[in-house]
Amino acid sequence: MIIIALEFKNIIKSRTFENFSVSVTVLHVVMFWLIYAGFIPQEFNGLIQRLWAILTMGWFGIAAHLIVQQYILGNKALKADS
Repeated sequence: MIIIALEFKNIIKSRTFENFSVSVTVLHVVMFWLIYAGFIPQEFNGLIQRLWAILTMGWFGIAAHLIVQQYILGNKALKADS
């Protein structure tokens, strides 16, 4: 996630998105550690994994939205210059 944020840094141009990407990445690593270290009770494991998946997949949706938004704005700027 951090790598994608760095790859699209010139397209998205958002410090907030970079901070969000770092936060989601840290959460991702911590969740793997909590699950495999056995710190999450078995009865809540499924719920916590689903919430974790929602946050992770939400990041991909936000990244895609921002990239498409910048692409559309870039095309409008090119048409206005023509």
